[in-house]
Amino acid sequence: MNIDIKNLRITKRNSVKPKDRNYTPKNITLIDGEFLKGPIPILWIGKTFPHHRRTILTALTAWHLYELNKRAATFKYSYSMAQKFGLNRISAWRGLSDLTDLGLIKAKTMKGSSPFISIVMDVQNADK
Repeated sequence: MNIDIKNLRITKRNSVKPKDRNYTPKNITLIDGEFLKGPIPILWIGKTFPHHRRTILTALTAWHLYELNKRAATFKYSYSMAQKFGLNRISAWRGLSDLTDLGLIKAKTMKGSSPFISIVMDVQNADK
């Protein structure tokens, strides 16, 4: 079998031009908005499922804020973000209390201010 090497060479006339960086294929739809970033540990979020809806939504809000704060060890819980998840201030406060009781977060509350929370990653030993 004979292979013509000259036909395999890349020349200026058959070279590939770089695509426009703003190009989007027609079959892909871009979605605007915010997303919940992960990965969220299954054991961590799974501990909230037997509890009230507010506990689950508060956990998702806390995780979203954790990612927005670039996985900071301690960050301020935002009640305005909780409203985006469908929670009012009282429900979010009760949800934070539930998460603290479950050992999923540690919260430092101050009068007249949003609490500072930190997420506990060692879920297996959170009950002990």
